[in-house]
Amino acid sequence: MAAHVDTSFARRIGRLQRTHRRMARGASTYMRKDGLLVMRPRRSYRLVRMLKTAAMVIAGGIAFKAFLVASLGPSTYQTRLALLENGTVAESYAARIMAIDPATQWLADQANSLRDKRL
Repeated sequence: MAAHVDTSFARRIGRLQRTHRRMARGASTYMRKDGLLVMRPRRSYRLVRMLKTAAMVIAGGIAFKAFLVASLGPSTYQTRLALLENGTVAESYAARIMAIDPATQWLADQANSLRDKRL
């Protein structure tokens, strides 16, 4: 019986310590139906935040490439990529990343059509 009480107590202490660590990162307070204020640790949306950040970085990179293709023109852009491919290892990787993909080409075409309409 004593061993069961000790493990149950240790489990409760562990749960309280885990909750305390989570509440140190932020907590929210709400009122139950009986009027008691209860604090709970805030949910961590770390994975969602990382995915949003990654999506924003990728979208920004595609938009940057589209801007370059639209402003330089596809032939000049490809010429500069060919120069990059013949460089160091890092430059060749950069050339692969900066290659024109369908999303980049579509955005560049949209930007060119908007520019032509304005002129």
